[in-house]
Amino acid sequence: MKIISCKSIIVSSLLALSATATAGSFNDISWTLENEDNLPETDASGCALKPSTSTSTSKTFKFGLTDDSNCIDGKQRDEFKYQRRTGYNRLTGYFTIDGNYSDFNKMGVAQTHDHSTSDTGVFSIYQVRKENGSYIFGVQGDSNYSNNGWSDHPQVKISLDTRYKLIIKTNGLSNGNSYEDANLYLDDVKIWSSSIEVGGEEKQYKKIGAYQLTGGEGEFHVKWDSVKLYTGK
Repeated sequence: MKIISCKSIIVSSLLALSATATAGSFNDISWTLENEDNLPETDASGCALKPSTSTSTSKTFKFGLTDDSNCIDGKQRDEFKYQRRTGYNRLTGYFTIDGNYSDFNKMGVAQTHDHSTSDTGVFSIYQVRKENGSYIFGVQGDSNYSNNGWSDHPQVKISLDTRYKLIIKTNGLSNGNSYEDANLYLDDVKIWSSSIEVGGEEKQYKKIGAYQLTGGEGEFHVKWDSVKLYTGK
């Protein structure tokens, strides 16, 4: 596993932040914690760990996908799916990728997903890819719209066995006008930011966990903790 130095992270972060565009405004939004009224359900397939959705025993959840030959490539997922929301909503949480399983590529850790109708689907998927021995965090947006691919958004180098904070703010609107801002933090310092400008459907839901993208491979384990959901107005 290649450890990215703090200097490399800062340099990459500045480049990522400089490339960020703002889609819509979340200024002056008042956020209300949803407490326990948005409990998740498990969405799992393939060789998944399937953590319990119970909130009474632990606020830390471990998600994982094995590299078993009996599993179907590109079809593995081990995620929590939260209830659908319209309008302003926000997810805040911390994720840590297990460095004991470093031989992976193209794995998602969080998503905003549309209600499954017509040709809609993933509005945004936050993911980690392995490129030239480094682990790269970034996002790709709704595939029904141009300029929403992986390469259209900034990326930042991250390290395994390191706790990152991810904040995703979404405004779910009709007619493909939804927009979303996301920020990644290391030790309370913003190291990455990006926006999804178009696409989506008014009623959406958040997902966290482990998801094998098309072309993804390897064993992958990620821990999420201190996950909170908010509605805004």
